[in-house]
Amino acid sequence: MTQGVNIFARVQAKNSLGFGSFSATLSGKPYVIPARPRFVALSALPEAHSGSTRERGTSLMIEVSPPADFGGDAIDEYRLEWSIEPMNECNDLASVH
Repeated sequence: MTQGVNIFARVQAKNSLGFGSFSATLSGKPYVIPARPRFVALSALPEAHSGSTRERGTSLMIEVSPPADFGGDAIDEYRLEWSIEPMNECNDLASVH
């Protein structure tokens, strides 16, 4: 099976007299959680930003490139985690609830 490709399936039972009728056809799409984004960059807001000087001095701009492996399903959300303390690289966001 290929991640992200719909699979259609149905089942029938068999006994000593033969096979019965098929069940209703169902479909599913195998997928897993996506890989990490390929590129992430933080930078100060540029002077040309339309916000106030205070906003530029207290904000960062983030640039994200999608993961190389989407896991078979479309990316519909990103989560940004930030702190004033260094973060542990072992803390994967996939485990945060």
